[in-house]
Amino acid sequence: MGVVALYLLAAVEVTSLARRLPHRLWRRIHLAAFPLLVAATIHLLTAGSDRANPAVLAMLAATAGATTFLLLLRLLQQPRRNQPGRPRPRPAATARAGQTPGQEQQPAA
Repeated sequence: MGVVALYLLAAVEVTSLARRLPHRLWRRIHLAAFPLLVAATIHLLTAGSDRANPAVLAMLAATAGATTFLLLLRLLQQPRRNQPGRPRPRPAATARAGQTPGQEQQPAA
């Protein structure tokens, strides 16, 4: 399990550094962080020499709790209608050419 976790960690890290992948592919690779956490946890509990250390178990419980909480929070959020990378429409320009934003037009005398 430790070797599997290491390979998953390498895949996630290398794609983070590459930054030239399409967003969809990058996101799919980064979803490997969840199996990575599971594999590393199994490795810690079955092969780790510190598995009985209370500090290690507290760290493991905190990590698992935070990950579970944040995952549930993300899954329960309302889906966004705007897709990432899609430009938002700009508000209609009300100022005339030559005016700075926030400068109001003065009435003609």
